[in-house]
Amino acid sequence: MPHLEVLFLEGCTRLYEVDPGVEVLEKLTMLSLKDCKNLVHFASSVRGLKSLEVLNLSGCSKLRKLPNDIGHLESLVEVDVSGTSIRELPCSIGMLERLVSMSLRDCKHLVCLPSSVGILKSLKDLNISGCSKLDKLPNELGHIACLEEVDASGTSIREIPCSIGMLEGLVSMSLRDCKNLVCLPSSVGGLKSLKDLNLSGCSKLDKLSDELGRVACLEKLDVSGSGIREVPSSIGLLKNLKKLFLGGCMDNHINHGI
Repeated sequence: MPHLEVLFLEGCTRLYEVDPGVEVLEKLTMLSLKDCKNLVHFASSVRGLKSLEVLNLSGCSKLRKLPNDIGHLESLVEVDVSGTSIRELPCSIGMLERLVSMSLRDCKHLVCLPSSVGILKSLKDLNISGCSKLDKLPNELGHIACLEEVDASGTSIREIPCSIGMLEGLVSMSLRDCKNLVCLPSSVGGLKSLKDLNLSGCSKLDKLSDELGRVACLEKLDVSGSGIREVPSSIGLLKNLKKLFLGGCMDNHINHGI
């Protein structure tokens, strides 16, 4: 089947591995193995899939590793490995110059992201929500110039790298239920396109940076259920703020500048 362009094998519970021969499918643009619950081994080499644009391995709960040469999928635009058992991403991931969307949602065994993610120059959407063992974001995150949406909800991160302020095109950032998050860097003031910031449920976060008042485009701020005790006066500078959620924050002191 040398001319095959789309291959869907979703929910094939008897699929245990992908034959290395898949490499010969040079015209394949979409491969979905979603919910193949017993898949334990993806092809050891995939560099022959030169036309692949979409790779969906979500729900392959027994899959622990991605091919080391995944970075050679030069046409890849979207990759979804949500709900797999991978512990890390291959360093070659940074070679995916056309990658726009990457979802690692609910990868409960993921412990780190490689620094090479910083060179994903086309990445717009990064979802690492529910990666409960992930306790650190790489400093290079701020180098992803095209990044527009980041969802790190439910991770174990303690802090956000200062480089985050370099993401001038970032529109939405969710850190909901990051129970170990203790602070936001002052560099958040550099997020000049940010419209939606969700810090709800961040129970150890007890203070907002004064620099938050410089995020001129901010329209929605949710700190409900966090440890915030006082809203900085600079929040009054947020002329575009339309929604402010403070429910469940103990001993709130609301400034008259709002």
